[in-house]
Amino acid sequence: EPPILHLHALFSFSWIGLFVTQSWLIARRRVVRHQAVGLAGIALATATFFTGVIIAVKAMNIGIAAGNGESARVFAIVPLSIIAMFGGFFAAAIVNVKRPEYHKRLMLITTLSIMPPALARLIGMAATLTILGPRQFGGAPSSVVTGMAIGTVAGAAADLLIVAAMVYEWRTKGRPHRVYWISGGIIVAVQVLRIPMSTTAGWTGFTELLSSLAR
Repeated sequence: EPPILHLHALFSFSWIGLFVTQSWLIARRRVVRHQAVGLAGIALATATFFTGVIIAVKAMNIGIAAGNGESARVFAIVPLSIIAMFGGFFAAAIVNVKRPEYHKRLMLITTLSIMPPALARLIGMAATLTILGPRQFGGAPSSVVTGMAIGTVAGAAADLLIVAAMVYEWRTKGRPHRVYWISGGIIVAVQVLRIPMSTTAGWTGFTELLSSLAR
């Protein structure tokens, strides 16, 4: 496995730790420290985003080189759409840094948006013993449909965490904040649309561009 894969894993794990730390600081009303740590968070989020993109493109290129070009390009929409949402939600959180009620919820959504890959690995570990078979980094699943299904199930599992946050606010505040409705709608729309989009000529052209840039 390429070293950047482990680096991205380190960044992603560190992001979860940072999120927990930042939440603790706010709960303790240590706003100044929270803001100072937040600057490091920008750098960490940037590193997580770019290593995620590099890994997705590298895995796709390995699949193409192995003769699985079509399935590699199709499956690439899953990690690329996830990391794109992570970057988008984080950018929205930074834009709303002076609106705490929006900022804190957007940071939660940012964190939950990158949970599907971890959940998919757990599902994949179980599936390896049954339907998938052993698979190396960059190797396409034995069935693209199966791979996409695992990504969809993992995404739905992460969506339930957003639903839990909405239920909590409904019970404590009377209704969920609009951030959850908007961001949740975006996430579900991406999860639904990426399946038909993955086989379009537009997506194929986009992946070919990414592939050529990475050579």
